[in-house]
Amino acid sequence: MQFNTSIQGKEYKVYLEGRAENKDCNRIIELTHQFVESACDTMVFDFGKIMLLDSLGVSMILLARNELSGIDGKNFILRHPLGKVRHMFKTFNIDKLVKVEW
Repeated sequence: MQFNTSIQGKEYKVYLEGRAENKDCNRIIELTHQFVESACDTMVFDFGKIMLLDSLGVSMILLARNELSGIDGKNFILRHPLGKVRHMFKTFNIDKLVKVEW
């Protein structure tokens, strides 16, 4: 999976593209640590370019959520899930675990 990041205002945005692989879990941890040390208050995973998300991808979402849980002043949002990704989010109630901006 490719991870492109940008900071816009108080948002630390991570644009996701491609397919999740095992090695991506370490990159997710790196990105969450960079976000925690930044002045940003919201980490956004943008799924606009992801057409398919498997169980490993869902695991990475939960990994990031767990890394950020309990840290005051830091928020986590999933944005722009489309097609099959949107369907998966709804089927598995991802929005009950993490804020989703449809």
